[in-house]
Amino acid sequence: MAKWDQARRAQKTFATFCDSNGSFRLQDIPAGTYELEIKVLDSKLDSVSPRQPYEPAPEVGSIVRQVIVPETLARQTLEPLDLGTLELVPRQDRASAN
Repeated sequence: MAKWDQARRAQKTFATFCDSNGSFRLQDIPAGTYELEIKVLDSKLDSVSPRQPYEPAPEVGSIVRQVIVPETLARQTLEPLDLGTLELVPRQDRASAN
């Protein structure tokens, strides 16, 4: 249990929101290998409270991908790492993708 707790504390999590065009930016990420996980959740438009607090928003699509931030890029905070176009797997198609 102590090793699991130590590993959990060693994990670093970075989070952000996407712009209306789907682009996103994370600032000051140290060099290293990361697992990028993107989940798009369904939300009701024009609603202050789209669902009950205990009710999770349904997932529309997602992607999990390894990303390597090189040491040289991590030192140059003005130079972004372009991941290109990321294609999410729609939730209903996930079962057929396996």
